Amino acid sequence: MKKTLGLLCAISALMLFVFSPNAFAKKSTTALPYYLEGWSQPADEFARWETMINAYVSVSHAGTMGMSVLNNCIKETITYEGSSVVIYFDSYFFEDNVVVEYSTKGKKVLTKQQFELVKQDTVRWFKAGVDYAYSQYEGLKNDSLTEAAALDGKSIAEMTALIAREPSVMENAKLILPISLTKRDFVSHVREFHFAHLKGGVLGLTFLHSGKVFCSPIARLLDHINNSPVVVAHELVHANPKLQNILLSQHIDLELLDSLPVALDEPVDSLDYFQHPYLEEFRKMVKVLTGMDSERAIREIIRPSMGTPSFMVDREKLREHVERLHVISKAFQPAIKEMLASLYRNPLHWMAVNERMQDKSAFMKVFFALKFDPTSLGGHQESMLYLDENASVLKEIADEVWNAPAEQQPQIMLTQPGAVTPMMRIIAEYLSISPEQALRALKNNGISAEEFFRMSARQQRETIIRIFERSYLNNGK
Repeated sequence: MKKTLGLLCAISALMLFVFSPNAFAKKSTTALPYYLEGWSQPADEFARWETMINAYVSVSHAGTMGMSVLNNCIKETITYEGSSVVIYFDSYFFEDNVVVEYSTKGKKVLTKQQFELVKQDTVRWFKAGVDYAYSQYEGLKNDSLTEAAALDGKSIAEMTALIAREPSVMENAKLILPISLTKRDFVSHVREFHFAHLKGGVLGLTFLHSGKVFCSPIARLLDHINNSPVVVAHELVHANPKLQNILLSQHIDLELLDSLPVALDEPVDSLDYFQHPYLEEFRKMVKVLTGMDSERAIREIIRPSMGTPSFMVDREKLREHVERLHVISKAFQPAIKEMLASLYRNPLHWMAVNERMQDKSAFMKVFFALKFDPTSLGGHQESMLYLDENASVLKEIADEVWNAPAEQQPQIMLTQPGAVTPMMRIIAEYLSISPEQALRALKNNGISAEEFFRMSARQQRETIIRIFERSYLNNGK
């Protein structure tokens, strides 16, 4: 059943949620490295909001170098969850029995004891990021399995037995095997973790399949203030090929996908939600479904100071909008988990949906549109009345677009017309075969390329899944 949040969000129904850290259960009582000294970890959400802004503004462009000679930088090999990772301290070097850090601020000299705090803190941060990343996805297999069983008319036990019997088979158009994740997966694919200054105030950087993850001291500071390793966990998800890889990146917005599990995670990080560019499409969707206008909220919360780059924060407006976010969070968080289970259970389907709609965030919008009613046309009642009055027209338009033959949508044809469609290309990439092999498989099953080309996206999907059954995969034709 669809849900509506328009009425809920129009009322400030909750007392403000008092922040309690969700990853570092207790504030650290250990000695801190020099770059964290003096920075508080406010329990009050609004004080934390302001502290994080001040931290980023004051630190992001100080000491950002973006380049180091790594030959002789200090390195430390650690083992976590049975896997080894080399931590590079890109800007730190041993010189004459002391440690020096080079940055745009010049040369800073540290004693070995001072650097030991840097090293210990970085290792703790990395491990906490692994733990936090895993906590966001550890239920993914069971969630995917539950959904697959329901769609396939089987019990969980029957579905589990089926997968155990035939672990490499795409059972049918409804079932793509759910992935199995361990905490070790967030470590074993990382060869190098770089604690490094990054240009322009960038917090983190990961190159898919490279095994290299970069996180900056600014990221460490923000995670310290927030008392949660969100930034490093975000990069470790990028580095996990079971969750993010080059194939997915061609068809899905990976930054959005990586951000969704914590987009409205309680306690809601309102600073990230209102302003982070990765959540732009999510905020637009929330506005349609709930009426929550983030652009308006920011205009009301932040008041510029005339003639200076500084600004005032309207705490009452911030409180009002954050309370609405908590209401939305309670309804949306379960839906986000369901959506991720659906995406990772059958990624080919959602990649094809995105291709068809030429929108790398379409998977999210379509899934939420099926679960929630819109409220943006003057409220829930008015919005539903509009949809009811125009239902036949809207359905006609949707059917026409979705079922249109591929030749009527030349802008989505990424290879030669009449040959390879988006769905065929995605399947070929997924199975690590060439488009020519896919065309040959069609021909062997009595389907010409032209005939396949004229099918709708839905027909292509059903046809391709039927063809690439176990006998084809096993024979490697």
